[in-house]
Amino acid sequence: MGLIFSVITPPLVGLKINFSYFAFTCICVIAGLCVGIISFFIGRYTLIKSINKTKVYSKEISEINFENHLHLDANGEYSKVPDSLSLMINTLKSIIKKLNPQNISNIRNNYTK
Repeated sequence: MGLIFSVITPPLVGLKINFSYFAFTCICVIAGLCVGIISFFIGRYTLIKSINKTKVYSKEISEINFENHLHLDANGEYSKVPDSLSLMINTLKSIIKKLNPQNISNIRNNYTK
């Protein structure tokens, strides 16, 4: 876009005709829309890709499969999700190790009454 503007804008800015202002405005609006639409789809694709990976990983965790790790190519706040899930998995592993069959029976008895 920058290359196109550097070629098109000097003749339009140099002219003092109302048509050149109109043409320049139209080109700016079209360029802005193009950049906005392209940015939207790129952002949407990368975000949906990360969300789908997280969804699959969460389903594995719900099935007590702690062997896989989540790797995301994300920036910002969403890049912290894998670390948070790893912390949760480590906590769950330690809780599961502390449980013995007697404790599990007591827990079941308390919740089935």
